[in-house]
Amino acid sequence: MRNLNRHFLFWALLLLCTSAQAQTTALANPFEKIDARARACPREATQSIETLAAYLEKGTSSDLEKARSIFIWLTQFISYDDEGYNNDRDHIWTAQDILKRRKALCSGFSDLYAALGKAMKLQIKKIDGYAKGVSFRPGTHFKESNHSWNIIKIAGNWHIFDATWGQGSSVTSNGLLNSKKDFDPFWFDVNPYAAIFSHLPEDSTFALIHPVVDLPKFEKMPDISTKYFEMGFDAADAYRNFGKNNNLKLPECYDFEASLKFVTAPQYAQLSLGKTYTFECVNPKAIKMAVMDAKKKWTYFEPNNGVYKFEYKPVTVGDLRILAWFPNKNNTYSTLLLYQAKTAKP
Repeated sequence: MRNLNRHFLFWALLLLCTSAQAQTTALANPFEKIDARARACPREATQSIETLAAYLEKGTSSDLEKARSIFIWLTQFISYDDEGYNNDRDHIWTAQDILKRRKALCSGFSDLYAALGKAMKLQIKKIDGYAKGVSFRPGTHFKESNHSWNIIKIAGNWHIFDATWGQGSSVTSNGLLNSKKDFDPFWFDVNPYAAIFSHLPEDSTFALIHPVVDLPKFEKMPDISTKYFEMGFDAADAYRNFGKNNNLKLPECYDFEASLKFVTAPQYAQLSLGKTYTFECVNPKAIKMAVMDAKKKWTYFEPNNGVYKFEYKPVTVGDLRILAWFPNKNNTYSTLLLYQAKTAKP
């Protein structure tokens, strides 16, 4: 019996380690080689749609990899046309024109994506619709559609891609748009239930969600940071719950450079005093994680094969921060999530 228990313990520990390693491996970029090839594309390969498509298709083995190769090339080599946007000059450029100009508005990004995709035999569509971009403010009502993106059929199902938002970010200063390259992989094959908080097609069929939402409801939906979904929170669940209650508050999510995913965490901002909450985070690059309450009391947690799993019971009213210490960060902790601990209602 003693030997049997030893064998059971051995295999249980092996299974635990293998599971943690699998979760950590899942955070790695599966398109690393394709990304590198697309970003190394030589100028001579861009003489035409056909020559560029041939270069990008080489080394791919699936429609998703083809879509990725195009997405990476567009986000690397095509810049947003600030001048055209600021002067309200949406010239009708062909995909070949954009290939030569190396800059475009959203319509141009999606046209070129579609042209390259069709050259690779992808089933791809350009989608026109409404987007809550840099100029959107709560209470804004759309008079007309203002954005374009793409959907691609992969393994029998349509998927959403927005190379314009994937290539960079923008700010406005004195009424003028100023963009910069800032690659955001979130907008590659984005979950439709995450996309719907900022993207609504003119034809709601192409929102790829159920139930569909109309424009007035879309305008009232909260503008949720993509970091919330990148951290692992369920987009479909958020969509369903906000459909029932638009006053729900989410924890504030902060930018982070490391790859991490919360397997389990409270999905709403308010936590009740005295109630125990479970957190589980796959965070292989962190040295430690911690919780800091409103009285600056710290509770520290150590990793187990790159996975942090802990239970925490708030005891102080106020801000509650989930933090992580990453190497090369000047020995300081970075805030990942910000909650509010409150007294539970009777």
